[in-house]
Amino acid sequence: MQQAINTAQKEITDLKMAVRTSENKLRSFFESSSVIHLLIDTKLCLIDFNRAAVSFVKKYYNIDIHAGIKITSFMHPDHLVNFLHNYQKALNGIPVRVERELQYGEEIISWFINYEPAWDGDKNILGMSFNAVDVTEKIANENKIVSQYHSLKEIAFIQSHNLRRPVTNIMGLMDLFEVNGYRTSKEGLIMLKKAVTELEAEMKKIEQYAS
Repeated sequence: MQQAINTAQKEITDLKMAVRTSENKLRSFFESSSVIHLLIDTKLCLIDFNRAAVSFVKKYYNIDIHAGIKITSFMHPDHLVNFLHNYQKALNGIPVRVERELQYGEEIISWFINYEPAWDGDKNILGMSFNAVDVTEKIANENKIVSQYHSLKEIAFIQSHNLRRPVTNIMGLMDLFEVNGYRTSKEGLIMLKKAVTELEAEMKKIEQYAS
């Protein structure tokens, strides 16, 4: 009988340790993430948050956040209306994902924001999980790629259309000069110079798009 009790006690202790280990791992991930994580209750008060959230709010609002503080006390004024709208959706069980660009002094940050309903063990909504990722660099890179794509399209158009005419004219004039034993008139040289000038202008356009 005592052996069975000891075995049961050991299993309970092992289970508690496993749960504690799992919680510690989850907390470690939560704290080390560069994503801003906030857990907000149904009265707009903070339940929990991570180190990234603490650093951001301190840097841009000079506020030390803590459990119980109102989220509206450090919410960007240009974002407040949208935030409250999406917060209410999350409390109604509807997750929301949005991209938003906000300005902080001289700095502009592009955010990918995730509003998720937060459930308790009985599947009741206890608040909202708010996660914000700084995607400024990613969007800048995407915009650069789009710009490069349009430049390449323009270069391809110039090469296939605008360059063809002066090149064709130059080749035609060279054929004419060859037939005449490379003797030509002033008018022929003027036409050649015009075609070369046009070709040079189109080449400069390509250089501008490529730079």
